[in-house]
Order: sequence, then structure tokens, then C-alpha cells
Amino acid sequence: MNKTQQFSDEFLNAFVDGELSPAERTQAIEQISGDALLKRQVCELNMLKEMVKSSYRGPNSVSHDFGTGRRRPQVRHAIAASCLVVVGVLAGWLGRGHLADDRDTLRTAWLGNVATNQNRIMLHVDKAGLARFDQVLDRAEHALDAARRDGRRIQVELVANSQGIDLLRAATSPYADRLQRLQARYDNLALIGCGQTLKKLQERGQDTRLLPGVHIAPAALDEVVDKLQAGWVYIKV
Repeated sequence: MNKTQQFSDEFLNAFVDGELSPAERTQAIEQISGDALLKRQVCELNMLKEMVKSSYRGPNSVSHDFGTGRRRPQVRHAIAASCLVVVGVLAGWLGRGHLADDRDTLRTAWLGNVATNQNRIMLHVDKAGLARFDQVLDRAEHALDAARRDGRRIQVELVANSQGIDLLRAATSPYADRLQRLQARYDNLALIGCGQTLKKLQERGQDTRLLPGVHIAPAALDEVVDKLQAGWVYIKV
């Protein structure tokens, strides 16, 4: 398939819909990962599909508050999710290097139309499990250690939501001591819990106390999107 065909609307739609052969999809990922315009186009296609879906959800799905001209939160979330779909499928290509390799299950991404700063890294965990928690903490510690050895100043943010919030909850975290040691050693590590997840847990009568030093963001998705727009590298474990 030549370059013109790869850049066609038909080809991009097939990519978004998952209709390409494995060989074509691999070729597409190679092209898209190195082209900011293509990444933007694929993001817009995903966004369009989300907007079409939302049009069937009734009058409450209107996309703007006409008094302010601002997008409603649910539409912002749909747009954010569509862009994360784009950056997520580029895993293994955008994530190569000392932060990720072909053997792990991390998804590494950034927005193609934003200047990326490799010294600002967001790690996102939304599922529980010792292996997963080990992996995200190992990844954070590796990045921080490597930067310190190289004399680089980096920022690492670990954000947890859904089941992943158990890593940061006082009542459930299996790594409270390790997190405390990491925070004491690195003042450039931030731990963020999702306010929406905590609210749901509270409504169920569960203990929502967080470990010392953990901050709360109103919504994990908004936190991820804000960091992507600011040029942070995003890694989902």
C-alpha cells in the first residue's frame, strides 16, 4: 500500500474501526506514530464517532452550555477518551526506550500536536493486583533513579483511579512503607488519587482515607488529559 493510500480518509477510517489486516495495521502505526498531523486526524475521527454516539443519548447530551460556550464535562471526557484511544494504539512504537520495551504491557503515549517533555512522566494505574502495583512502582523508581544518576531533574506523577486506588488507600495498600520511602527520597514524585473514585467508595460505606502525602484530583481522566495537553509522557500500567 503506497503512502497516498495510507493517508486517505478511507484508510484512516479503516484503522479507527479496526478493519485493517495485521500487516496493514503495523504499517499504519509506523506512519501515524511519526506524523503529528496523522495522529490529530485519527484523534478527530475517534472524536467524531463519540459525538455521533452521544447524539443518540437524548436531549441531555447537548455538547455545549450555550450561555458560556464551554463544552460540558461529559463531552470533554468523550473527546479525551477518543484521543487516548489514538495514543494508546501506538504503544510499543512511541514507548520504546528506557521507559518501555516490547516485552512489557505498558501503554506509552503523548499528543502529537503538543511539544513533549521527556522529563515529565505520568504513570496511570486503574486496576488492582500485586504484580501491577509492583510494576508501576518499579517503573517510577527506575525513572527517578536513572534521572538522578544522569543529573536530570524530572517530574513523575502516579495517578490511581478505579480499582487502582487501592494502591494509595490506607486501608488497602500493600506498599504503604515503600511509598513512604519513595516520597522521602524523591520530592519530585507526586501521588494522586481520583476524587470520583473516592466518592463512589464513600457512597458504599468504604474507608476512603489515603496514605500520607497523597493528593486528590477531582477526576483521573481530567488529570490525564491536562498532563497530555501540557506535554507529559503518559504511561498506563
